[in-house]
Amino acid sequence: MSLIDQKQSPILGVEIEDFLANKQLSLEATVDQNLAYQNAGFVIIATPTDYAPDISYFDTSSVQAVI
Repeated sequence: MSLIDQKQSPILGVEIEDFLANKQLSLEATVDQNLAYQNAGFVIIATPTDYAPDISYFDTSSVQAVI
C-alpha cells in the first residue's frame, strides 16, 4: 500500500508508472473498508485472480468475496 500512497506502481508497466508519476491524483490505498467507502468517488478492488490457461479462466472468487 505504501507504494500506491507514494504514487509508485507495485507492478511493472511504463504506462501505469508514467500515469502515477505525472498526473495530479487524490489516491490512497487502504484495507479499512469504512475508510475506503467514505466519500469515495471510486473504489478499486485488487485481489489475486489466478489464470488457468488450459481452460481460459480467471479465478475471480477473491473479488466476489470482497464485494
